[in-house]
Amino acid sequence: MDVTFFRTGHRQYAVEAVDSEGMTLRMDPGGGFDPWLPHDLVHFVVEEQLHLQDGIFGRIAAGGTSGTFNVRANESGRPATSRADMRASRGRSRREERIRSSGNSDFRQSEHSTFICWYDWLSNSLNPTLAAKAHAMRETADGMLQRMKPEEQSALNPEQLRQIRARLSEVAGMWSTLAIGDSMTLNWRISSASRTLPKLADASHR
Repeated sequence: MDVTFFRTGHRQYAVEAVDSEGMTLRMDPGGGFDPWLPHDLVHFVVEEQLHLQDGIFGRIAAGGTSGTFNVRANESGRPATSRADMRASRGRSRREERIRSSGNSDFRQSEHSTFICWYDWLSNSLNPTLAAKAHAMRETADGMLQRMKPEEQSALNPEQLRQIRARLSEVAGMWSTLAIGDSMTLNWRISSASRTLPKLADASHR
């Protein structure tokens, strides 16, 4: 599944996913803009690296909407209104409900781990501004880590954090160079049928 992150404004971005069936979903605007790492870009990397199949992007790949993406949304962020698109949207929403009711959600782990990994990346930065941002987040990050389940904590071991940090630096280097109107595309390769460790996603400018 290709996932494209668009720089749509001075402090705005959008995310678009094209699944294996060719269905296009869009979230516009995305939440938590950041000039280095917008929130949903961090989510992508964390879910990819921790192999979370039922987080935001795993649900989209499985046929859902993650509750925030619109089927075949136009550039204004509003859903398209043709009958075919409306049927596709209803079907997608039904699949989202079935996925949610399965009881196998990675959303909690994804949200907490995304914050922890963002903090970890900032705290290891040589950029004084980013390091200062991490300092302001430290108490919240510590408290969140303590509230995580033991298995979620163990997933964020030093080696895994190092790998996530390296991947975040890679995508941050790409995102930070985008001008308004530019985009970057990552490939989601995690299958819901397997927990085999995927290779790092390919990335390219558009």
